[in-house]
Amino acid sequence: NIHSQRNKLDDLNNQANELKAAIIQAKLLNAQLNQENDELRVDNNKLRSDNDNLKIQLDVSRNSKSTNDKSLDFKIKDLQKVLDDLQNQHADLLTKYGITKEQLAAALKNNDSLKATFLALQSE
Repeated sequence: NIHSQRNKLDDLNNQANELKAAIIQAKLLNAQLNQENDELRVDNNKLRSDNDNLKIQLDVSRNSKSTNDKSLDFKIKDLQKVLDDLQNQHADLLTKYGITKEQLAAALKNNDSLKATFLALQSE
């Protein structure tokens, strides 16, 4: 009887240690996702700033008539291409941000589940 209780206690300790390790992994993943989220936010802000600057440059280019219309048209087309590229990058960043946000939510949910399991095991 004492032997079976000791085995049960050892099993519970092993499970608790596994849960502790899983919680640590979830916390590390959470920190990594937070860092990636911050990096994406910085990149997103930079792209928005670049995008705004290019829009201003594009508006200025369109509003000022140059004596060389062909040169101006080429500049406008180049700026439009850059602007389109930045908008595509911005859309990609928003997609990555959404994915990272979902991963973070899943990691937090998993962490909460592991905590609940750990607490339940401790109370046994």
